[in-house]
Amino acid sequence: MSNVSLLHCPIKILHYIFDYLDTKTIFRSLRCVCNQLYATVKTYNRFQLNLTLTSELHFNFILHFFHLENVISLVYSADSNKQSNKIDFLSTNFDIRQCARLNSLTLLDIDNTELDRVLPLISLSIQFYHASHRVPILSLSKAIMKWNLQQLYLINESYITTILSWPIPCPLNHLTIDTCTYTEFMYILGHSPFLRTFTMKNCIGMNSAHSIDVSYPQLTSLIINFCYLSFKNLNLLLSYTSSITYLK
Repeated sequence: MSNVSLLHCPIKILHYIFDYLDTKTIFRSLRCVCNQLYATVKTYNRFQLNLTLTSELHFNFILHFFHLENVISLVYSADSNKQSNKIDFLSTNFDIRQCARLNSLTLLDIDNTELDRVLPLISLSIQFYHASHRVPILSLSKAIMKWNLQQLYLINESYITTILSWPIPCPLNHLTIDTCTYTEFMYILGHSPFLRTFTMKNCIGMNSAHSIDVSYPQLTSLIINFCYLSFKNLNLLLSYTSSITYLK
């Protein structure tokens, strides 16, 4: 069997390989090998940037060499004391408006006032800085409908219906949250006709649950890391989701 040189691969194949490499490897290593790979990297448009704890030197390197329209995924965190508003910081130093192809944004340790200027996305992940806040996030509710958001991940937040004015009908097909009550589970499914996958860290119970004549066939995957429901209530909950093919 003969060996095939990487340089003999079509550009499309090289781009598929780049999909499995981190941005630093692509830019700092592959791009510097030869003129051919330099040119191939220049045409790649599916970069996934992770700016968590990025040094100022590396940040300036990105600003200088990157075409932001080639970024499809962005993960960002910063010292909350120095950069209290991450959207302000990104807009000022990393003109996020140029990320026209961005479809996934993860903001770590976010404050609940930082969502108004985020671009339309397919997937949004939020880790709240203060897990105990109960201020309604109106921007998030509007964003779900305006952007037709498909995937939502909320970390360090409990009692989702107290912080999110649930859109009707909600377009989400994937939802991950920390804590969900039996009542909230029923409410969310009742307002989410497209929800296929529901993941929660904690499922907590209620004093009593009564069987009702309702079915939520849209849900096919349910993951509960810690379930505090009684066996009776868990069976009752599952009886409403007869289309589930994956349960954990």
